[in-house]
Amino acid sequence: WLQGNPSLTRLPAELGQLPRLKHLSAADCALECVPAELGSLPALQTLSLYGNRLREVSPAICQVCRKVAAASETAAELSCGCRT
Repeated sequence: WLQGNPSLTRLPAELGQLPRLKHLSAADCALECVPAELGSLPALQTLSLYGNRLREVSPAICQVCRKVAAASETAAELSCGCRT
């Protein structure tokens, strides 16, 4: 968990090289963007990005959010800020 770290402004793209990563929480940080490489994580089940300063979210990340939401039957606004 990386959540609650106000000095965290970006996530390393290398996180996309962790194919077994299942849960990632970077909520309540100071993130301004999220690397698109996170969209290639096949095992990701939980992605929490709320409470950040995201200016843009790549389509790859929104696709992951939709997959996670479909698996958990989450409502229309997802925890990463994308909309279904």
